[in-house]
Amino acid sequence: MSIPEGPWTIKQLEERFPWVKWREPALVMTSAHRGLACRVCIARHGLKGSEVRGLPQSFEEFEEHWRQEHEAA
Repeated sequence: MSIPEGPWTIKQLEERFPWVKWREPALVMTSAHRGLACRVCIARHGLKGSEVRGLPQSFEEFEEHWRQEHEAA
């Protein structure tokens, strides 16, 4: 499998790394904050510690992010 140019699609991520639960949030914590990070967005864009404060705080907020950012893809 060749490495794609540009952002990976969800299908490409699922085929390349089938053991990762791409459609489920990852709990991310710093000493001061915690949030639910999107594994697809982390794979595409990375995640800085300073960004944890802005992550969804509930599963419902994560689901809203998924619908807005990834369901159309």
